[in-house]
Amino acid sequence: MTITADYVLQGVNPQQIAAAPFDVQVVETESDSGAAFTAAQVSQMKSGGSQILGYFNLGEAENYRDYFSTLSKSVVGPEDPDWAGNFQVAFWTPEWKAVAQQSIDKMIAAGYDGIYFDVVDEYYSSWAKSHDPNSEQDMVNLIESLKAYAVSKDPDFKVWVNGAEELLITPTTSKRSTACSRRRCTTPTTARSSRSPRRSSRSIISTRPPMPASPSW
Repeated sequence: MTITADYVLQGVNPQQIAAAPFDVQVVETESDSGAAFTAAQVSQMKSGGSQILGYFNLGEAENYRDYFSTLSKSVVGPEDPDWAGNFQVAFWTPEWKAVAQQSIDKMIAAGYDGIYFDVVDEYYSSWAKSHDPNSEQDMVNLIESLKAYAVSKDPDFKVWVNGAEELLITPTTSKRSTACSRRRCTTPTTARSSRSPRRSSRSIISTRPPMPASPSW
């Protein structure tokens, strides 16, 4: 079965999301001004029949997010040279797991159908491997734990991941799938926006061809 999906990470307009003809839409959870979308706005997005997934960068900390100033220096790594404002993060730590759980809580409260974890293949980076010899399994453990946390709050809440297709064959996995292989779906502008603080001028809109997608984690 083919599932059509779309990314809208800048200029999110609830009315346009509702009108877009996709099965699944991954959206930024904040407006370009930095205000979180309300439950009413999320409900409007869902009114067109799409499943609406909130975006969360699981493999990197973004310095334009509210949580960034609360992070311990010990969990923040070097800046991603390809994505200004994005920093490698010690995803294997309880501190980062708590940040992800808080994002799940906010998305469930706002009515999102699920969460979309990006940059899952961060475990493969030299920085992650040098700080955590078990980085691959720890990423698997993190996603499984977050999935369990999410469905304990809302049994219907979906968890989708982007990248790290190779995790499908780890010994502890049972059913996994990813929307795309190796971090970015096709090009940086279709998979992840270069969102510096309060966004860059790039825009990802729902007029591009639909992205092939796979079932959730």
